[in-house]
Amino acid sequence: MKSLSKCFTLVVGLLAGLASAAPRAEAAIYQDAASWAAALSSIGQYGSTDLLGLPSYEAAYQDAFGTWTKGTVYDPVPTGLAAYPYNDPNATSSRGFMASFANPSVPGGLGATFTCYSNIYPCLGSYRVTFTLPYQIIGLTGALHLAADYWPGPDFMPELGGGKIVSGTAWKDPQSSYFFGALFDAPTNMFTVSWTGQAQTNLDLFASFALSNVQVVTVPEPASSALLGVGLIVLAGVARRRGAARLA
Repeated sequence: MKSLSKCFTLVVGLLAGLASAAPRAEAAIYQDAASWAAALSSIGQYGSTDLLGLPSYEAAYQDAFGTWTKGTVYDPVPTGLAAYPYNDPNATSSRGFMASFANPSVPGGLGATFTCYSNIYPCLGSYRVTFTLPYQIIGLTGALHLAADYWPGPDFMPELGGGKIVSGTAWKDPQSSYFFGALFDAPTNMFTVSWTGQAQTNLDLFASFALSNVQVVTVPEPASSALLGVGLIVLAGVARRRGAARLA
């Protein structure tokens, strides 16, 4: 039993050592295929799959009055003096008539439209969306399309690197598509996109994005799972040697 215990302790120590040595990619945005390929090659072992055929994601939206989902979009929103009739601190409003959900027309992708209701200040609508996936990822890539009804500033959708794209004029062409890739600094099942800056306080503005043909970079099988097999082999070898010693 002492030999088994020593072997088990050795395996646990080996697991911990290898886990701590595992590479981790730094958070970064890539806007061309060459730099994306180089980044992937630097993170070591990883998996890749698309969003089609996998369990659907959930989307939560945020505006100046809180967070909402497709299931709560019609719930009353306490807006007080910020909403019509502007003299009732207990006034409520609804997001239901102007809500914009994650775009279902992006097959195998992620997308959303951001809005701001003109009779409410600050914004009642959505200026941030967070997608929650049913699995952990360390990155994702796809073809990016952007749209807006105004000329955004350099802080436009920073999680997508939108500020670099909107510096020109071609981005307003609905046919324009841009390469997009992102690696996160730690495994996560969430991806957030924010419509920032003047969009949150200007009236009757909108913007949208669509990330199509998404490929997610999945977290490799935990090192502990692979090394557990090594540990079992070691323990089996010890047991076999003990059995052979008894027969001798």
